[in-house]
Amino acid sequence: MTLDISHTILTKSDQLNADDLIGNNMILNVTGVKLLNSDDQPIVIDYEGGEGRPYKPCKSMRKVLAGLWGVDANQWIGRTMSVYNDPNVKWSGKEVGGIRICGLSHIDKTKSVSMNESKHKKTTYIIEPLKIEQRTEQKQRAVWPDDKFNAQFDKMKTAIETGKSTVDSIVTFLQKTADLTQSQIDKLNSVKLIEQQSDDDFFGDNPDE
Repeated sequence: MTLDISHTILTKSDQLNADDLIGNNMILNVTGVKLLNSDDQPIVIDYEGGEGRPYKPCKSMRKVLAGLWGVDANQWIGRTMSVYNDPNVKWSGKEVGGIRICGLSHIDKTKSVSMNESKHKKTTYIIEPLKIEQRTEQKQRAVWPDDKFNAQFDKMKTAIETGKSTVDSIVTFLQKTADLTQSQIDKLNSVKLIEQQSDDDFFGDNPDE
């Protein structure tokens, strides 16, 4: 039985640090990306389980992400990366370690990205395709059971017929919880708004007849 102690060695910080990755890679399932007005760390990547400690990629890793995932960061949401601590990363001439990307979903094969780290140094990063196959996209959503849908159908039918709601709004509301089947959507679409009748329409032209 594994006794994981990784959570006990996290540094106290408002972001993911290289020291947090000592001894193991970390899989980040991207849940959001923000662009800040900052020269040093303009990109903030939120991920599942981040608990307010986002990943802020350095310039070289931003180039990797832009090169392999594209420059539209909204498209990164729902994708997955693997990061690790590279102990050879230097700051002010000292090896302090840094976060580097070694794997990405949404690439079809191993990629190499070369860039100039400085005037005298060129580095090539090897990025492997992650084999967890876009976990977020492949996760199947629940489907509304017919018995539960049918139990609520009369209420929904009345709301549509009386103009209190529309098919589109009902579908949108229900699909916040689970997907509807095509037959369920067709059943809702079969309901039509009943135009208000005048008293003459209801009682007839001559109530004495």
